[in-house]
Amino acid sequence: MRIIHVSDCFAPSMGGIETQVSHLAERQHMAGDGVTVLTCSPDVDNSDGQRPYRVIRSVWPNPVGAPVDPRAPRRFLAMIEKLQPDVVHLHQGELTPVVQALMPRLAQKNIPSVVTVHSVWNPTTGIPLMKLFASAGKLPGPILFAGVSNLVRGRVAQVMGEDNVQVLPNGVDTGQWAVEPVSHEGLHVAVATRFAPRKRVPALLRMLQHAGSQAVIAGEGPGLPWARRYVAKHRLPISLPGRLSADQLRALYAESDVFIAPGHAEAASIAAAEAQAAGLAILSRSQSGLGERISSQEGAVAATDAEMAEILRQWTEKPELVVPIKKYNREHRLALDWQEVLPQTYECYRRAQQRFLA
Repeated sequence: MRIIHVSDCFAPSMGGIETQVSHLAERQHMAGDGVTVLTCSPDVDNSDGQRPYRVIRSVWPNPVGAPVDPRAPRRFLAMIEKLQPDVVHLHQGELTPVVQALMPRLAQKNIPSVVTVHSVWNPTTGIPLMKLFASAGKLPGPILFAGVSNLVRGRVAQVMGEDNVQVLPNGVDTGQWAVEPVSHEGLHVAVATRFAPRKRVPALLRMLQHAGSQAVIAGEGPGLPWARRYVAKHRLPISLPGRLSADQLRALYAESDVFIAPGHAEAASIAAAEAQAAGLAILSRSQSGLGERISSQEGAVAATDAEMAEILRQWTEKPELVVPIKKYNREHRLALDWQEVLPQTYECYRRAQQRFLA
């Protein structure tokens, strides 16, 4: 199958969309598909030559370094028409103007297309805006939409209708993240996140402070300097090492017990899925796309920060409470493994092709 992925942002920049598109393209290449990625992110580390699939970039230098190029929709459409793919898979985040501009053009050209929505549309801003786009014909009906969780699917369905949206979860290489646990004393918390507002790192720090938990919070972002000042001011047993590689995260998870995701606008959380595949117990807000799939055997969900903090305090005082949860997560393969997700992706493509032929 000839597949073109379109994403405003892509590796080497780091984020949920970048990670998912990169891994999906690699999996599809391994399955024998002809894969091309179109993006506006610059190849700052010159890594494109090392990828097994083709990456075409349309980069526009701008003062803030944003992955956007006003010329990209026209360029990408011309490239798509030249390559004649069987399907175009677009990836929409909170702000993806190139993907947004391409949607009606692809529909006009009758090119089968799927849009995966990777973020939670805000009911007071995002959904009204998308309804405005839809009324203006910028979210054309033939395109099939998919959300990475039921939460996301429900928000998109408010705009596109129930029959036009399905769930297409993020995939995780569960075998890659499986680690042999390392014996240690006490409860260890490990988190991989971005220090950005919607990740709610300040709330996470307050939970850890309430529970007296020792933790490592890995990641980058504009909120990292503030977090380091907060940890130093309150003398918390928390390490903030910055961004860690996948190998470093696996080593961290091997000697950890719990992963915490305090964001209530979390679409799905690839980082949490990777930690769960490594055998960690998951503690999440119940309102998030992650919280909707966590069972009591896999961790715990809570409606408020105070409830999360109390659960964490109990686990910190009695680490043996998380032992059966960790055992369950190590012994049961996560349903988000690529063995399950890749066939769902191809089925999504088949449906999109049928819609454009109808």
